[in-house]
Amino acid sequence: MKRLLCTAFVLLLLSVIATGTQAGVVFLTASTLADLTSGGPVGGGSPLVTNMSNGILHAEVFSHAYPGKSGGYVYFYQVNDTGTGSDSSIEMLTLATFAGAGADPIMGWLTGDLPSGFLAGSQLPESSGYLNAQSVASFYFTERGDAVISPGEVSKVLYAVSMFAPRTIIGNLIGARVGSGDVIGPVVPEPSTLVLIGMGLAAMFAVRRRMW
Repeated sequence: MKRLLCTAFVLLLLSVIATGTQAGVVFLTASTLADLTSGGPVGGGSPLVTNMSNGILHAEVFSHAYPGKSGGYVYFYQVNDTGTGSDSSIEMLTLATFAGAGADPIMGWLTGDLPSGFLAGSQLPESSGYLNAQSVASFYFTERGDAVISPGEVSKVLYAVSMFAPRTIIGNLIGARVGSGDVIGPVVPEPSTLVLIGMGLAAMFAVRRRMW
């Protein structure tokens, strides 16, 4: 029994560690809400709206999680630059730590229908993003001319997929200033949760062994 428990726990731990491996450049793809999700928002209700203003940067980020059509969860994000006049444009949105994206993360932007409570934005991200070794997912708005999110503009609804369930992670907006705040994102289960999962797996193995 102890050996089964240890084996199950080690396998789970290795799978969690593997999610932090470096993925590098991620090519973003356009997709529809129907293609990505299998139901309404997790927990229902409206998206979390997080104020990330700082000095001359005035903005908010919308975030919500939906069940994924192929399992796991789809996390939606949108940047609204609420500034005016000489306030800062926004060049990047980062999400830390975006756990469980895997070696080939799925990221992009939505076309067509929007998740409940999101805005009809127009600013597209660059065609590629990034996921570094610490699982920080990044969307860029800098390389094309006029691609930044200027005051009064709203981004398209962005998405990133993870197998882990939602709680809150840190979002960052980068422009002339940096604004930060909590957004909805995937979190690696706590060690106590992993132990419980391991015990459950071990119990299943033990029952099946007796049946044999």
